[in-house]
Amino acid sequence: MKKYLIEMKNLFKIIAPIMLAQISQISIGLVNNTVVQSLSDTDIAAISIGISIWYPIILFGHGLLSSLVPAISYMNGSGKKHEIHNQVINAYWIATIIAIIIMIILWNSHYIINITNNVNPVIEQKSISYIRTLLWSTPGYLYFQVIQNQCEGLSKPKPAMIVGIIGLISNITINYLLVQKQILLPHFKHLGCALSTIIIYWFMFLLMKKITKNSFSTLKKNCIKNYTYLPNLKIIKNLSKIGLPIALSLFFEVSLFTLITLLIASLNINQIIAHQIVLNVSSFIFVLPLSIGTAASIRIGFYLGKNNSKKISTIVISSQTIGLILSTIISIIIFIFCNDIISLYSKNTNIIKKTKEIMLIAAAYQTFDFFQIIGNGILRSYQDTRMIFIITCISYWILGFPIGYLLALTDTIIPRIGATGFWIGIFISLVASSMMTFYRILSLCTISKICKN
Repeated sequence: MKKYLIEMKNLFKIIAPIMLAQISQISIGLVNNTVVQSLSDTDIAAISIGISIWYPIILFGHGLLSSLVPAISYMNGSGKKHEIHNQVINAYWIATIIAIIIMIILWNSHYIINITNNVNPVIEQKSISYIRTLLWSTPGYLYFQVIQNQCEGLSKPKPAMIVGIIGLISNITINYLLVQKQILLPHFKHLGCALSTIIIYWFMFLLMKKITKNSFSTLKKNCIKNYTYLPNLKIIKNLSKIGLPIALSLFFEVSLFTLITLLIASLNINQIIAHQIVLNVSSFIFVLPLSIGTAASIRIGFYLGKNNSKKISTIVISSQTIGLILSTIISIIIFIFCNDIISLYSKNTNIIKKTKEIMLIAAAYQTFDFFQIIGNGILRSYQDTRMIFIITCISYWILGFPIGYLLALTDTIIPRIGATGFWIGIFISLVASSMMTFYRILSLCTISKICKN
C-alpha cells in the first residue's frame, strides 16, 4: 500500500504543472471566444468557420509530435541521454514539414468552405482572409509543442506551465489592443483575432526556447556521437510511426464531435445550446485525465528504459486509482450541482431541462472516460499507438456513432430523442473503449513480466 501512495505523490508532482499548462492553453482559446462576442455577427460567423477548419488540422500536427514524449522518457530511463538531442532536432524537422503541408491546406481552405455551397459570400471572404492570416501561427504552435514535449519527456513540465500562464496574460492584453482598441486593423476586426493568435504562439515558442536554453545546451553537449542538424530519416520514420496513429485518433475523434454538432444543428435551438454547454463542461474536465495520462506515460517510459516491470505495474495501478477517485468526485459534483453548473451558461428553463438530461449522462461516464484517457497515456509509453487508433475507430465510429445516430435522429430503436441520443452513443463508446484499453494494458504488462523473466 505504501509504494502506491509514494507513487501517487510522485505522479502528482508531474500532474499539477501539466494540468496548469493545459488549462492555460485552453483558456487562451476561451479568451479568444469571449473577445469574438463583441464583434459583428458576420465576423463571428467567419471566425467560427475558420476555427472549425483550423482546429482538426492543427490537432493532427499536435498528435504527430506527441511521439516525442515516450521516446525521450525511454531514453532518459535507459541511460541514452546522448541520443535525445537528435530526437528533438528531427522532431523540429517533422514540425516544419507538417507546418508547410498544413499551411498549404489552409491557404486553399476556400475549397473546403465551398463544399456546402450555402455560405454567405461576405462571410466566406472573411473566413478565407481569417484562415490565410491565422495559418502563419502554425509553425510557432508546432515548434512550441516540440519543446513542451521535450520537457515533459525529461519529467520537467514546469517550463510549459510558466509559459502557458504568461501566454494567457499576454493574450488578454494583445486581444484587447488588436480587437477592442483596433490599433492596427481598425476595419478588419476578425483579422485582429488571427493576428493576436500569431503573436501569442510565436511569443510562447520563443519564450519557451529561451527558458529551456540551458537544458537544451546540456543535451547537445551530451550528444558526442552523430551530432547534426540535418534530418535523420530513420529517426523521423520512427517518430512518425509512433505519432501518426495518435494524430489520426485525435483527428477522427474531433471530426466525430464536429459531425455530431453539424447533425444536431438541424434540431431546435434548445438542443443545440444544451449540446454545446455539455461539450464545453466536458472539455474542461478532459484536462484532468489527460494530465494524469501524460504523467503516467512519462513515468512508465522512464522505467521501461530501466526494464523495471514491477515499478511499471505500480505506476499503472497508481495512475488509474487517482483517476478512479477523481472521476467519482467529479461525477458526484455534477449530480449534486447539475442545475447550478448549467445556470452559469443559461437561465432558460427549457434549456436547463434539456441540458440536465445530457449532463447526467456525462456524469455517468466520467469513470470510463478517465480510465480510457489515462489508459491511452499508458499505451503511448509502450509506443503501442496503433492500438489506440484501432480502439478509437471501433468504439467511436463503429459502435458509438451509429447507435447515437439511430437514437437521436431515427425511430428505428425508440422514438427519436435528439441530442440526448448522440450522448448515449458517446457513453457506449467510452465504455467499449475503456474495456478494450484495459485488456490491452493487461496484456502488455503481462508480456513485460514474461520478457523480464
